[in-house]
Amino acid sequence: RFFSESIRDFIKLQYKAIRPRVDPNHWISTNSTAVFDRGLDHQDWSSVIDTVGWDAYYTPKFASSALGHDLFRSAKHQPFWIFETNSLPEPITPAFWGEMRAHGAEGIIMWHWRNHPANAENETQTFCDWGGTPDPRRVEFMQDIAARSDMQLPLPRTYPRAKAALLYCPDCARTALTPDPYLHNRKEIPYTERLLKAYQVLARLGIAMDVIRPGEDLSEYDLLAMPSAQLLSEEQGDRIREFVTRGGTLLGIAKTMHKDQWGHNYNTPGEPLADVLGFTMSRNRTLPSTTDTYHALLGKRSVECDPFVESVTPTTARVEASFTDGIAEGHPAALINRYEKGFVYYSTASSNALIEHLAYKATQSAGIQCYRPAGDRIAIYPDPNRNGVWLFNHSSSPGTANGLKIPAGEFQKLSLDDPRLLRWDS
Repeated sequence: RFFSESIRDFIKLQYKAIRPRVDPNHWISTNSTAVFDRGLDHQDWSSVIDTVGWDAYYTPKFASSALGHDLFRSAKHQPFWIFETNSLPEPITPAFWGEMRAHGAEGIIMWHWRNHPANAENETQTFCDWGGTPDPRRVEFMQDIAARSDMQLPLPRTYPRAKAALLYCPDCARTALTPDPYLHNRKEIPYTERLLKAYQVLARLGIAMDVIRPGEDLSEYDLLAMPSAQLLSEEQGDRIREFVTRGGTLLGIAKTMHKDQWGHNYNTPGEPLADVLGFTMSRNRTLPSTTDTYHALLGKRSVECDPFVESVTPTTARVEASFTDGIAEGHPAALINRYEKGFVYYSTASSNALIEHLAYKATQSAGIQCYRPAGDRIAIYPDPNRNGVWLFNHSSSPGTANGLKIPAGEFQKLSLDDPRLLRWDS
């Protein structure tokens, strides 16, 4: 926390020195890097600069860049910038570039124009070589991207809040940096992997989300997705209780409130929210398995779960699925609870199938539109301006769903009433 706040204060110091000396029409910013894996609070920094932006580079992890885009758009609910990215056609795809624009990137800058002749980073993938000659493949690729009508649509100066929010907890990312040997020996699944896994499922369902931090105002949201928020203060938990009490829908995914704001374990995991969740947890909250996965019975279907689960005892919650093997056999894998005017849908393990099943039910409860997945690596993204729905095929194979064909690595924007969009309730 000290490291993150120190960076914020240093940015503020520079901003105050620069602002009086530049044109008032010019904005001041800084490029954010290492967004999710170092416990830095990039949204906090947005309070001391005019415009936010980050360095978005290709990763084979499906939808990981989209999560970053959502985080920076949500910081000010305004367009953001991409201060560094790459233009090499392989493995960069039109879908990678289209996703930046769709999620709110006002400007996209490549790193970088021409290679340094010596010293650091002189072998990076630049637009031009050391002599200044552009790469013909990059020229053709960028001309194609720039000519697409969907990439030329003007962006709003202010984005409306989404109906759904995803809780991102910098403190939870910080716990993964602990030197505790027991956590490392247990091969604990990092928070960022749990966060991304949940986000990817929601992206396949076409649930547009803002990214918020613990303790933020929830009054304008109908659905809160809370993956693995294991470190929350009682005050932050009270915000969640208020949200559900007034009629909000909570989609929770293990682990939840195991520790307070100082990293101290509660008497029992999840204790401050036990009434809202509708169950209590045992002290032995993570159950390492000798196998790679657990299995749970969801209706008549056996589904896979990761090997770390919460052991819970229902109080008011109804069991939706149960584990069928390992030392978790017979324990609840998914639960649904009614609390005051709201609902809680909860998965005690990180599981694509369980999250998808509960997310569908949660969107129905919250009155939010979701779509049938078009493929494992196809993201469906309703435009924040509510003027269409984007589809991004991040797969190396063509995608086909209900007569809709999206080539590998491509994107397409459809109108909201396009019959090829398979709404889950249709």
